[in-house]
Amino acid sequence: MQGLAHFLIFIMMGLVGSIAAAQTTAISPTQAAPSIAAGQPSVTLPYSDQRASETEIAVLRARLEEEQTHNGAVLQTVYWSLGVLVTLAIALIGFGWFANFRVYERDKEALATALDAHVVTGLSNAMEVIRHGHEDLRQHVVQETERMKAESSSTIDNAVTARLAEIKAKLERTEQALKDTRLEHELLRAAYLFGQAQHGRAFSSCLSAIELARDLGRSHVVHSVLDEIEKQINKMDGVFASDIQTLTTFLTHLDGVNPIQLASLTETLRKVRKL
Repeated sequence: MQGLAHFLIFIMMGLVGSIAAAQTTAISPTQAAPSIAAGQPSVTLPYSDQRASETEIAVLRARLEEEQTHNGAVLQTVYWSLGVLVTLAIALIGFGWFANFRVYERDKEALATALDAHVVTGLSNAMEVIRHGHEDLRQHVVQETERMKAESSSTIDNAVTARLAEIKAKLERTEQALKDTRLEHELLRAAYLFGQAQHGRAFSSCLSAIELARDLGRSHVVHSVLDEIEKQINKMDGVFASDIQTLTTFLTHLDGVNPIQLASLTETLRKVRKL
């Protein structure tokens, strides 16, 4: 149908070209003798020649009118042919559109039926896939839940263990810091009490400082405190028996102290006891 329409358009273009050629042919006789058609002779001729020229002009005019009449008839024929061709083209196009519309309606119904069947089949397949997918997903969720429970339990245990270890280390650091503070406090208190000649209370602070220093592993502090005790005993004019007994009992429980220093302090206590 489209090929026929193209063929008709090609014929119409050929007819238009023929009309243009006919119009050119009709105009050419006047162009051949423009001065004669206008009635303006350029040369004065004898009478006989003038009569011949007028006769020739009349013949040419008659021929021109005949050709114009012929061309008009040709143009009318061409215009009528064009009208017929246009009518045929419109009729063919309309028929083609109508036929295509009928085919379109038929194809549309067939396509709708095929689509309905395809949709039903697709929905059935989709429901089957969803059912299998739901079952697979349920199993996967159960497996993942069990795995996550195991991992969570292990993670929680590890986190609790790590947190307890961290708290224990923090408590140990806090306890050590408290012991350091107490040790510093006992040393300052002993120095203050020795300055106030309160030897019994000063000895008690020294003994507490020695215990704290031993717990902290600071043997140099133990040695320093023992030296200070011996120095203070040598400065004293007299010592209470209870203080000497306390020092003697405590010295018997000192392990890891320098034996020479311990013997020197013990000898000093013996001398004081004899006073």
